[in-house]
Amino acid sequence: MQRQINGHGTSRLQEQEIFALSKQDINALSATLGSKKYFPGDQPTTPDTSGFGHLINIIGCPIESPLKEYGLTKKNLNSYVNRIK
Repeated sequence: MQRQINGHGTSRLQEQEIFALSKQDINALSATLGSKKYFPGDQPTTPDTSGFGHLINIIGCPIESPLKEYGLTKKNLNSYVNRIK
């Protein structure tokens, strides 16, 4: 696993850099979702399985973290996760 992390480059980044990249991902998901109920529109589809899987592990995690705290500021993503749960 360490080889994969190193190959991906994540292990070579500082914690603040990882957090900044993760915030960009959360911002992109929030912007893509916008005011829609689901990523493609009014009904859940395959992209929602991926989006939900990532988001529930960030904002639905019982462990507090700066990334979770940031994700919780995105009201549309919180509503989305609660809608699918």
